[in-house]
Amino acid sequence: MKIKFLANYPPSVEVDRQRLRFSVNPSYFYLKHFYDLYGKNTNVDWQMADLFVLDDFDTIIANIEKNLPDILSLSIFIWNETLQYNIARTIKERYPYVRIVVGGPQIVAHKDKNFFSQHPYIDYVVYGDGERAFQQIVDFESDLSTDKSNWVNIVENANAYTLYPFEQLVDELYFTTSPILNQQQFVIDHIRDLELKGIPRREMIFAVEFARGCMYNCSFCDWSQNLTKKVKRRSLNWQEEIDFWHQQDVAIRESDANFGQWDEDLEIFRYAMSLFDPGRNFRFVITNTPKLRKENTYELLKTSAEKLNNVIKISLQDINEDVLDKMERPSLSWDEHKSLVHKLQKNLDPKFHNLMLAELMVGVAGQSYDSFTNTIKRIIMETGIQNFFMNHWMLLPNSPGAEPFYQRLHKIKWIKGYSVDKYHTINTVERLEDVYQEIVNGQGLLHGAKEGNYVYATSTMAFDEMMAIHILQSSLIDLSNIDELRNIKNFESVFEKLKTKSLLSAKQQFEEIKPLVDKYGLIVMGTYFPEKKQISFRWKHRVINKN
Repeated sequence: MKIKFLANYPPSVEVDRQRLRFSVNPSYFYLKHFYDLYGKNTNVDWQMADLFVLDDFDTIIANIEKNLPDILSLSIFIWNETLQYNIARTIKERYPYVRIVVGGPQIVAHKDKNFFSQHPYIDYVVYGDGERAFQQIVDFESDLSTDKSNWVNIVENANAYTLYPFEQLVDELYFTTSPILNQQQFVIDHIRDLELKGIPRREMIFAVEFARGCMYNCSFCDWSQNLTKKVKRRSLNWQEEIDFWHQQDVAIRESDANFGQWDEDLEIFRYAMSLFDPGRNFRFVITNTPKLRKENTYELLKTSAEKLNNVIKISLQDINEDVLDKMERPSLSWDEHKSLVHKLQKNLDPKFHNLMLAELMVGVAGQSYDSFTNTIKRIIMETGIQNFFMNHWMLLPNSPGAEPFYQRLHKIKWIKGYSVDKYHTINTVERLEDVYQEIVNGQGLLHGAKEGNYVYATSTMAFDEMMAIHILQSSLIDLSNIDELRNIKNFESVFEKLKTKSLLSAKQQFEEIKPLVDKYGLIVMGTYFPEKKQISFRWKHRVINKN
């Protein structure tokens, strides 16, 4: 039995301000570890996983064919959905006997009885926690188990749609043994494989799970596919696991939804930080802080800035209570967030103040162009923060915001979009339409770009207004390079002029690209500069000569 796993993440993911990193999802290690504990086949060939998209579509297929697996497993996320489905379809058409198994947060087969009508080339879907389901499928396909009465978290395509019940994984043996330490050589082999593919250790970062799940119900989030709100913590020797990553000299990050929610998280953090050596690659990067435990967030952010020179990300999404209520997002009040920011500013060396960044979500229900730009202005004026990370809301099909009632209530529309990360541009673009054609002809793969279903309109904001917010952010970046924003003379007047200018530029750009959007049913999320033959990260101000 040969198993091939395709994660196919985008080639570069920014998780700290210092460099681009290749962020490794450890789910393949988890699947194998659970199978090693409970699986019946002692002769499984676990092939090297394809963790990142590093080749074009034809090369990806050819590499699979070189050592054709019995089971091809694909993890489907918002950023690789089209690519993964096209790989699965192509392999099934050429090799009908290969079993195709898909899982991941983008999967909706467990609540869509027509899923296999759209994807008949898929044999099994795994939803929710995938470890036990995958073990059951492998044993069945190995002819070592024919009893399906205890199957869980599987949707089977066997002449008919068959849904097996959901079960949250709470297996004590699994959660008290390390999926990393119990197969160290397998993990090391993947690190070395990445090196052979041209990715140095200094650019790798491995996700580490300490707690699985999220207790909250934010409209834009799909943690655990919203099948459960119970959180299961791992009970294992996390110190030894951190020591392993330290020995391998690669960076790690938590994959938890709310790291710092538990006091043990601070013990983990402090131990990892005690191992930090600025001359080595190992570091522990925090990406998700607890939403309501301000003191724990303070320690995580302050220490990360002082030791790692990391961005101090204040996760807001919005500061208006009405918008937060529509998101169903638990959050500190704006006054409490300001108190956190001011405490950090008071106790950090001023050289770290420019690391502060406010994270906002663009396009959620209840926002308007005026309300959002007023949020930006208030953050600048009341805290001095002048760096922003604008997440353009992307549809996750298992999130509360994907429910038909919620979308009808707020008149939400979506569009398939492609966006490069902030350190890249799409170069040598002779015509903008060439990029749209490349996406359509390239099986949904635009190298270096991330695919997603982006919010296109709500009852309170049109798409050109969302574009204008990104343009305004770009203009503020340019302005902040001159002076601290709130110290600029007549800043509020300057801001209002930029706000008007950004909206005008967005409307002109949208008028230019709308025929392509209508023709191809997708959008490239960036400004096209014909004189540079480039498409930028998100939108920037551009003068359009209509002559």
